[in-house]
Amino acid sequence: MKLLIVTRERKGERCYGLGRAMNRFASELRQRAHEVFYLSASDWVHTDHLLFQEIQTKFLLKARGSGLSEILAPALAERFVQGMLAAKIAHDMKVTHIWFQDPWIALGYLRKRKTYFKNSQAPLWGVTEHGLGSSIRAAAYDGLTVNARTLAWTHRLEYHILKKADWVFTPSKVALEQLCRDLGADPCPENWQILGYGTPDPISISRENAREMLGWSDNIDYILTIGRLSPVKRMHDLVAACARIQERRTRPLQLFILGQGDTSLVETTAERYGFHPHILFAEDVQPYLAAADVYLSASTAESFGLANQEAIAAGLPSILACGGASCEVAKTGAWIINGSIDSFSEALLALLRDRTLLRFWAERATQQHWPKWRDIIDECERKLLSRTT
Repeated sequence: MKLLIVTRERKGERCYGLGRAMNRFASELRQRAHEVFYLSASDWVHTDHLLFQEIQTKFLLKARGSGLSEILAPALAERFVQGMLAAKIAHDMKVTHIWFQDPWIALGYLRKRKTYFKNSQAPLWGVTEHGLGSSIRAAAYDGLTVNARTLAWTHRLEYHILKKADWVFTPSKVALEQLCRDLGADPCPENWQILGYGTPDPISISRENAREMLGWSDNIDYILTIGRLSPVKRMHDLVAACARIQERRTRPLQLFILGQGDTSLVETTAERYGFHPHILFAEDVQPYLAAADVYLSASTAESFGLANQEAIAAGLPSILACGGASCEVAKTGAWIINGSIDSFSEALLALLRDRTLLRFWAERATQQHWPKWRDIIDECERKLLSRTT
């Protein structure tokens, strides 16, 4: 199999979530003697950027008086260009399979497929829907505002794209069910299936060594959260919850946020409460998972929650907001709460005051099991090779 994986990622984004997962798929499949190529938006050259500007202008013109949101037009143009580029590269490299990590990238590919594969057999292709439900719904969780007309139009087009795909993957049962509801796919097509992520690699560093490496003190409670800095992750609410706890305790509390993105909401909340978290970009999160006292996640729209899974697998006492796939992935290994600021502050305070309760959730975390990566890759390989050219 010669596989081309296509994403819209840019520099720095492959260290979290989607990027980390797809790196693992690519690496494991290469070890099985498959040729795997990775195409992201960071691979664009000057002509690709020029084409993006041209298509974006066309989309913006169409947006006026139509169902296409002017806010949505640049994002669609970016994916459209990436899909057209994928068609050219797939032809030049003679790949047998293309795996898109966004349905709208596939739209650009379909636009150019006949051009490049007029006299030859086109590769089989499929999509992973990484968000919770349809891609436009996932974007709305991230703060994109669309009107009802735009939502209906994009849902029809997305369903049209996915019906042409040879396979459609989602990372969880919750995500698959939401996708079918959003797009009105009833019953769910047989080639729309769940392909989750395997058990995280074990922590290779001790708590003592990790704390020494990070310069952390035993006289401070360290709270950890990981992910993109985006309103949907609600990291600003975790700042507020930690601030409330700090007001009620003399022992210092520090919140570490490992991620990148828009820090404005977190910074505004920090100024309001006078509690300032540490915001860091870390390619290797293992030392932090080994050293932290408690892990928190306030997102209620996770389609899987890789960071949550990693924290639980590391044996960290974890408090997660109920919603999305968090319960499905955490199983019984985390304290699931309703996600309000009050609930986070009270639950976290209870863990920090009661070492028996802290140990209880640490033990529950270590008792959780997920499929091994080997089994996940076996399933992925089987599904891709069952659709051979």
